[in-house]
Parts: sequence; structure tokens; C-alpha cells
Amino acid sequence: MKTYTIHCLLLLLCMQSIATTTPTHPQALITKHAIEKTDKQKRHDLKKRYSTLSHKLIKGMSEEELREFVTICVALEYYEEALKALEQLIAITKNMLIAKEARIEIADIYFEKGEWKTAGEKYNEFIGLYPADKYIDYAQYKSIISFYYCLPTHDRDQKTTQEVIEKANELLKKDHPFKDDIMQIRKYCYRKLYEHNADIFNHYVKKGSYAAAEKRLDVIKKEFSTAAIEDIQLLTLELEYKLACAQRDTGKKTLLEQTLAGFPNSQAVKLASAQPVKSYVEFF
Repeated sequence: MKTYTIHCLLLLLCMQSIATTTPTHPQALITKHAIEKTDKQKRHDLKKRYSTLSHKLIKGMSEEELREFVTICVALEYYEEALKALEQLIAITKNMLIAKEARIEIADIYFEKGEWKTAGEKYNEFIGLYPADKYIDYAQYKSIISFYYCLPTHDRDQKTTQEVIEKANELLKKDHPFKDDIMQIRKYCYRKLYEHNADIFNHYVKKGSYAAAEKRLDVIKKEFSTAAIEDIQLLTLELEYKLACAQRDTGKKTLLEQTLAGFPNSQAVKLASAQPVKSYVEFF
């Protein structure tokens, strides 16, 4: 479906800077009901059948009618009605396979609508109810993707980001079929957490709270390894260099310049040497 495709493209764009491979996203289960918008005849036929079925209350529909009504509503993107029909289908069916697939479809619809938090909760509900189901890997993956879309900006509280990392770590304990995508999402989350901590560090440096800045730098060194962020050594050296410049610690600044010279991608020394010392901290 078009909306789902756009969301996948956005995810790919967000992760381009941290990944060298191209993720292959699984299609939503509801896409099996999709129709091409150019297929006017089929759309016309579906609308005609929808008109007939919709005269009947959802609660009065049989299981077969509900299943057909869901298929038509999803194809026509009448998502609210599809959700109501799926809930009713779950309530009346005695077939566990039908109920399980209906729950996945509910989650997929919320995902398609862009209601990420609700979608993630629905996928997690499915995971809790059917931990050994054939759709479990799909539900786990779509859950983590859903909460990925809920991530806050790096200047906000990062509880959700940490939860996504923990969820990713748990999934990566096994050979998950979508492990490459999950690893990319985890890298992105680690980078966001780093940026959050770097913002706090920069705030302390600008305030002249150097002891607090040093403590935050220690947290960064402890929390992030090269496995989490490949260039963390360079990033922490640049933060140290920034702090040394702000403190006017000439000896430490010189030593760090020598170390940073071994990192061709570092811009810290170039920026610092081009600016007065007093304004240096404004350029990071």
C-alpha cells in the first residue's frame, strides 16, 4: 500500500547515515487485500458489495460476512470500519487461526494509519498472547519499528529510545530473520542517546559548569562502546578537546590536538584554530 511504502522509505532515509546495507521490510499482512487505485472496475465492484453489506449492523454479521467486510474495507482503505469488524470477528470466532490473524491485521491497520504507539501496543499484545506463533518474528519486528517511529527528539527524555534498544538487544539474542534491520535501528537509537548526552555536556560547558561536564563525559565513555557507536572514540576526544579549550587548559589541549591529528575526519582542531578561544564552544 502507498502509505506503508512511504513510511518504509522514510525509515530507510533516517538510517542511511548509520547503515551500509539496505533493509528489506516485510509487507503488512493487510496488503493481501489491497487493490490498485487504477483498477476502477474492481473498486466499483467492491464499493457496490460494501454498500450491500454495510446496511447490516456489524454485530449482526456472520463470521463469513465479517471476513468479507474486512477484506473490502481494507481494500477501500475504510480503516475505522475494518477495525470494528475485526474486533467483532475476534469476539465471535471459535477458530484460533482466524482470531490470531485478525489481531495482526488490527495492528497493521493502526501502523498503516500512522498511529505508531497503538500499533506497537497491538503487536506486543499479539506477542504476549501467541509467543510461539508463526507470525511472532513479524510481530516483533513491526513492534520495534512502531516504537522507532515514536522516538523523541534527542533534546527530550529518552526513555522510549532506551526501551527500543533493550527490545532490540533481546531480539538479537537469537538469529532473528530481520536482524539486519533491527541492528540498524539499534545503532540509530544509540546515536540518539549519545546526542542527548552530548547536549547535556554542551549545556554544562556553556554555563561554565566544568565539573558537571566532566561527569557527563564520564557517563558517555562508560555507556557507549565502539560496538554501539563506531566513531565513539573520536566523538569523546572532541568533547574532551572542547572542554580543555573552554577551561583554557593549554597542556591538555596540545595533547588532544596531537591525538586528534590521527583522525582525518575530525573537525575539532580546525574549527578551534580558526576561532578565538572565548568563542570556541559556540562552534560545536
